Amino acid sequence: PEKSGAHFPLRLRIPEWATTHALTLNGETLPAQAAPGTYEVIDRAWKKSDLITLDLPMPTRLVLGDHDNDGKAALLYGPLVLTLDAALNPLLTNLNRVALASDKPADFRLAPTTDTGRFGEIVFQVPGQVSGQPGPTPLYLTPFATAGQDGKSRFAVWIARPGHASDEESVAITEWRWRSETRTGLTTLTDITPDLKIYAGDWKDGRIGQDVFKGRRGFAWFRATLPNLPGAHRRLHFDGVSDNAVVFVNGKRLTAHQGGNEPFEVSLDAALNADAAQPNELLVMVENVEAGGGILQDVTLIASPK
Repeated sequence: PEKSGAHFPLRLRIPEWATTHALTLNGETLPAQAAPGTYEVIDRAWKKSDLITLDLPMPTRLVLGDHDNDGKAALLYGPLVLTLDAALNPLLTNLNRVALASDKPADFRLAPTTDTGRFGEIVFQVPGQVSGQPGPTPLYLTPFATAGQDGKSRFAVWIARPGHASDEESVAITEWRWRSETRTGLTTLTDITPDLKIYAGDWKDGRIGQDVFKGRRGFAWFRATLPNLPGAHRRLHFDGVSDNAVVFVNGKRLTAHQGGNEPFEVSLDAALNADAAQPNELLVMVENVEAGGGILQDVTLIASPK
């Protein structure tokens, strides 16, 4: 208060996540009685020099997933949701093959490491394991708010529990080129067929998330060369294309998808070259109906061992 002697109640909220807390006034301990989600109340006459300290230890929490996240878990440090960021784990090429070493809360005692990420983000180390690899693997996590700061790395909040990591290999398709397409009077994508003519012309370098249409209606081709990823079966997973898409591999039409920014998958088994030395060319025709458009979210090549 500006003047000593003012009498009023001071309410300090105790967060839901705080399992314990400590409260002092001018260095003297006060009773800590409030339950999480409620308030500590100090009702007294105040002096200008009064100093209140509220200590909130940051507990480790392990949340087990259900529904779409069944078989996975998330780690929290106090109110911070932690994220497995590929940029902090350069040896982990496929986050789906990574699992926590335990799914028991007592096995985790989180604390920030002395090192930080290259952008200064807080880093936590936890024990993990990688499908198909012997021995433990350290996992480096960062709060969700600071994940993906390089603008291209993959990250995941939900991490597989022991025994639930995928045995599939995957690689992100990140190198794209694109060119606009004029299709007067076309209202659907059903008659689109690639030919050699589309390979000529002005192809531009593109990236995932780029609005090549600049908010206008239209059509555009996207192309990429698929890496050689061995496996018994291979497929492409699109996290989101806006708005409609037709997918070709080596000139063969594989699927058409309608619906902006919805995930979909397509099998490549019928279209890939039998000779692994031959490149496989991916072409995607995208129709933008409204707002921003293009390949707006990740595209992943996935190989299954069986």
